[in-house]
Amino acid sequence: MPQVICYRNWPDASDLLATTDKEIKAIALAIGFGSYDGFRRAFERNFSVCPSTYRQAFHTESRA
Repeated sequence: MPQVICYRNWPDASDLLATTDKEIKAIALAIGFGSYDGFRRAFERNFSVCPSTYRQAFHTESRA
């Protein structure tokens, strides 16, 4: 049976992608993923777009 994991930090991940210039790998680790690849696959399942494409579409100036 596949393991189902609920990440409550998706709003954090999408906010960090949209409002910071942090590396995507660093964001993945910060919200609890062990690797970029796992984060990318899960992000794409949840948002129907990969993290880098999400960032390109929604990135705004970094907040100080």
